[in-house]
Amino acid sequence: MQRLLMLLVTLLVVASCASKRYARKAEEFEEAGLFEDAAEYYYKSVSRNEKNVEAKLGLRENGQKVLENKLSAFNTSHKNSNHKEAVYAFREAERYYEEINGVGVELSFPQKYHNYYDESEKIFLEKRYAEGVNELERDNYDKSRQIFEEIGSIDPSYKDVDEKFRVARYQPLYEKGNDQLENGLFRSAYYTFDEVIEGAGNYKQAIDLRSEALDKATITILVPGFYSLNFRNRNNEATLTQKLKGALSKIDNPFIKVKDASGIAADIFKRASGQINNEAASLAGVDAVLKGRIVRLDGNEGETEESKEKGYLRKEITKENEQGEKIMEYEYYKTEYREYRKKNSASLEVSYQLISTDNGEVMVTDHFRINESDQVHYASYKGDEDQLVPGYWVDRDKDNPRDVIRDDEEEVHGLRKLLDADEEPETVSELKSALYGQAVDQMVEKIDQYNPENI
Repeated sequence: MQRLLMLLVTLLVVASCASKRYARKAEEFEEAGLFEDAAEYYYKSVSRNEKNVEAKLGLRENGQKVLENKLSAFNTSHKNSNHKEAVYAFREAERYYEEINGVGVELSFPQKYHNYYDESEKIFLEKRYAEGVNELERDNYDKSRQIFEEIGSIDPSYKDVDEKFRVARYQPLYEKGNDQLENGLFRSAYYTFDEVIEGAGNYKQAIDLRSEALDKATITILVPGFYSLNFRNRNNEATLTQKLKGALSKIDNPFIKVKDASGIAADIFKRASGQINNEAASLAGVDAVLKGRIVRLDGNEGETEESKEKGYLRKEITKENEQGEKIMEYEYYKTEYREYRKKNSASLEVSYQLISTDNGEVMVTDHFRINESDQVHYASYKGDEDQLVPGYWVDRDKDNPRDVIRDDEEEVHGLRKLLDADEEPETVSELKSALYGQAVDQMVEKIDQYNPENI
């Protein structure tokens, strides 16, 4: 709490110093007759410290002069019937008045100027509204939108400006969506009508048109099942098929649907011939059939490779130095430990085609091979692992100049990691499962990216 109070006091002191600095600068401008600059710096001073009375008085005096200049410009435009200039000049004067008022300094703003403004605004908005309607009737949507947007910024409740702006903004999109619908660009039409709905609601039955576009753009896919030339892969086919169906069902794509095969006649897809009965499939509401096969599925469980490694067992001993003080030292005894390596691997080769039931056209096709592997490298020691350190020796019973003890932090840490490492790699079955997931992701991504409008 004390630290917070100190921080607040520090901030207040800094703000007060800045306020005085701005006030001194404002006084210099004021003495030079530059009241606009003076007002700006008095405003900064008061903004930093609203209790600076002298700065407030300076702001009121110089700010009033700035406001009067702005009102004079407005009055001149009003008298000369330059109503657009008058409107914007008044709004600038009003903005300035509110800005100064926001720091607790009230300026004089005579009511007569408000009355003059009402006259100029009425004339200006009537003229701009007529111009906007004229541009809208001529289908100049950009110009009319800018005009109605301007009117709305001045008086949001003016006549039916909201409705006119909505037409100017969304009619071009609506027409674009209809053109796309008529030209078979159903996906584009869907997104165009979606934009219309987001901004203008059900503008001219845009919701129904979007639904129509979605219905025509949607591809209903039947996945009858992957097959393999190897009879032993039957379970793998079923696994891959189920994963693919599940992934396609969850795809974040409004134009992709998966047809439940349970209600489909058996003659749609004849496994023996590999042919599709397009007519029967189409009548069943299927737009495309996803044919695929596992070309090859291999798995290899590696042999465990074992090797003897040389090291040292470290023992801590207590000795006395020349001064009779007890000190700790290490003695090292040659020993051996074991290191093991094993690698499992699997590979999957898949070929598939997404075929249209309308004309037999291949919509998406791919053939790929993917691999997965996992390996382990670990160590074991039957003695005290915590005191085992790596190294090398020539003869277990004799010292040799080539003997080396690697009792440094990095080397010991590396050996500890091996002693604590996993001893079993992922199984071949687990690797195959991972390959199914990768294959499904790759197929789904390509199907998701398919867009008939980009062909």
